[in-house]
Amino acid sequence: MRTVVVSIFIIFLSAVSFAREVKVKVIASEENIARYLANREVVKYTSGTIVVSCGEQILPTEIGYGKIIEKKLLPTGETEFVFCYTIRDKHTFHIAGIVEDLFKNLFYYIIFPGMLFSIVFSILISWVDRKLTARIQYRQGPPILQNLYDLLKLLSKEVVVPDIAQQWLFIISPIIAFSCAVLVSSIIWLVIISPSYSFVGDVIVVIYLMTIIPVMFILGGSASGNVIAGIGVSREIKLLLSYELPLITSLLVPMIKSSSVKFADITTASVISSISGIVSFIVAIICFVAKVGIVPFDVSEAETELAGGIFIEYSGFLLGLIKITKQILFSITPLFLIILYWFKGPWYSFILKYAVVLIIFIILRNTNPRLKIVQITKLFWYLVFPISLISVVLALIGV
Repeated sequence: MRTVVVSIFIIFLSAVSFAREVKVKVIASEENIARYLANREVVKYTSGTIVVSCGEQILPTEIGYGKIIEKKLLPTGETEFVFCYTIRDKHTFHIAGIVEDLFKNLFYYIIFPGMLFSIVFSILISWVDRKLTARIQYRQGPPILQNLYDLLKLLSKEVVVPDIAQQWLFIISPIIAFSCAVLVSSIIWLVIISPSYSFVGDVIVVIYLMTIIPVMFILGGSASGNVIAGIGVSREIKLLLSYELPLITSLLVPMIKSSSVKFADITTASVISSISGIVSFIVAIICFVAKVGIVPFDVSEAETELAGGIFIEYSGFLLGLIKITKQILFSITPLFLIILYWFKGPWYSFILKYAVVLIIFIILRNTNPRLKIVQITKLFWYLVFPISLISVVLALIGV
């Protein structure tokens, strides 16, 4: 292991040693340079001359991306730009860039805004949820670190796997669900930090990853072999089939309004300022309350009825992963809704919007009794889904 680490370090140093900075002058119009920088097109370096191509990509012998450090307007109307380029020789196979991107991606996924940040943020939001719930019920509520104590307690306990369970599926399902939740949180937070991190189809990717989470819970519960867990699995499947169609239909409205499936484009459109956007926003909130699995849609767990239901056989570390996965999903759902419907405005308004959506979730949780699965199915198929279709039609006609 030590030899592998030392070898990687030596390769990284050798790659960096081939990197060098050069300063070059390029004469072009502002428009072409802006397009060049936006597209991050590759430039060719030969004998001290940089040839800029603002419309096609030139295969380089040595490549690098430049930053403007100086510009001067010429009498011809064009602008002379001075770029600072970091050039790496092609024979290094761009190892330094690969290692740099690797560490950057690991930082994003593991530390900020990935796993560690998502866990801390979700623990804080879950504490707010429990504190407001306690106040509504005229109780004091837990201390701010209570959720952290509960998580650490679960993570330190023994994992008991039933003898009749399909062990590999029982164990891997919560891990995949947790990974999907962290990935969704990372994508959403990166878009909030800078829309430039957005990519084509990221909205669809997030919806897909959010759908994987309940599917993994279904697989894990069914793999346990417990009869009560089987009842919870049956309810979770019906719940998923009930809310998923109206949810996806309602989320079509922001895509129609912005003519895009990219977060960066959707954030520029004030979807909630239209009638179709308001209707779609209400439908999406109801569907996401069901997706998060809180009252009145917690029929698959129903702790007072099924003793945990779908998760009855989980314990220790795996149960801790399930709990934190649901907390992450609860904390990022308002962020997802705000990005799609209500993103415009100064940074402090974003905090207020998040608080409003979060309070709506908490109020719905504390003012409604648990519904039967039959009632949930009828609610979504006979009422919520037709309303979501109406919002799509209104969006298509521009209302």
